[in-house]
Amino acid sequence: MWAATADRLVDHPEAAKTADQAKLADCFAACFQYAQTCTACADACLAEDMVADLAACIRTDLDGADFCAATGTILTRQTASNPGVNRTVLEAFRRCETACASRLAASA
Repeated sequence: MWAATADRLVDHPEAAKTADQAKLADCFAACFQYAQTCTACADACLAEDMVADLAACIRTDLDGADFCAATGTILTRQTASNPGVNRTVLEAFRRCETACASRLAASA
């Protein structure tokens, strides 16, 4: 699935402006994969008997899923791309990922 997206990226008229298209494709693929992981984690928490005790974990997972999907979508758009916005979104993604990992470690 991601290979088809990477192919579209290479064919994009703005592709020459992207320094490393393979890294960019890997990056937004990782964002969408992480969004799916966060969604699966939230769903697993919802199936637990003590679901009320997992509210903070579920919230973090759902926020992470939404944020990761948004990051992947923003990075996928190449027309009139704003490097400053992309950099800011990626930095926020890293913080979100760290928060999710911390919450996961705390609930394990």
